[in-house]
Amino acid sequence: MRPPAPSSRLAVVVLAVYVCLPGPPRASSAQFTEAARKYVANRVQVSAEAGKIDNAGRQAISLSLQIEKGWHLLANPSGLPDLERYETRVTVEGKGVSAVKVVYPRGIEVEDEVLGKWKKYEGKVGIRIELQRDGRAGEPVEIRVRHWPQETSKFCGIPVTKTIRVR
Repeated sequence: MRPPAPSSRLAVVVLAVYVCLPGPPRASSAQFTEAARKYVANRVQVSAEAGKIDNAGRQAISLSLQIEKGWHLLANPSGLPDLERYETRVTVEGKGVSAVKVVYPRGIEVEDEVLGKWKKYEGKVGIRIELQRDGRAGEPVEIRVRHWPQETSKFCGIPVTKTIRVR
């Protein structure tokens, strides 16, 4: 059996020194991801205003997303089937909710050399939610907004889910 080449030994020594020497504390990937998620999550503010429930049990909720300048969200639909999982998505759950219809705005069309045509949301975005409620109309509902805020000059984002409750 031949001994390892000098260059291989040097690489092992350098790696051992780097890994074993004490240095400044390093954040774990989980800590980094959580810090990044909090930073990104604050780029979009979510609020909702619930309308009155009519005699037929119908209720309209106006959801508002305020996206910080220099950031955007992928619209729903975005026009890019491969990126459907990154589109802004709203879900509603609650006792007494029998039907939910989410009406998304069109979005701003973007022409990209690589991706082609796609749509995004910027600034203030209004999303309408139409609910059908049964006898438990006074129960609160939980609205979840899942989105991937992205800096306009960059492509990558981190998934964020914001939850709010309305009556």
